Amino acid sequence: MRIFTKLLIMSVALLSICACSVSTDEVKGNLEKENYIVHLYNQVTYEDTKFAEDIMLTGNFDCFLEALKANEENKPGEYLYVWFFDDIGSAETFYDLNEISIDNIEPVDGAKLTSGQKNNAVWCGTSAAAGVAKLNSIF
Repeated sequence: MRIFTKLLIMSVALLSICACSVSTDEVKGNLEKENYIVHLYNQVTYEDTKFAEDIMLTGNFDCFLEALKANEENKPGEYLYVWFFDDIGSAETFYDLNEISIDNIEPVDGAKLTSGQKNNAVWCGTSAAAGVAKLNSIF
């Protein structure tokens, strides 16, 4: 019985670590440290972005982050687009409804983008940018 209790406590602790919200400020700070140009949009200003027509927002939207890093000569730039939500469930719903549109985002210079969800954040971007923001890692 003791072993079962310890395993249960460890499982709950691990789930708590994995279910932490992704912080807008942390992601923004990580990107700015690496010289990305970062723009944050709220629900009203999001409507003025190029994404608003194809990627519809669902409830509990917190903000949208757009990050760009200047490219070197003849090399694709680094891009990251992140939609932040108040909770994990809203992020999952948003990703399920918009995955096809998100996966079809194409930067001007032909950079290869991937997408994913990390807790309350849904992202699309280059692997390098997602790595800088710590969105494509487990923790």
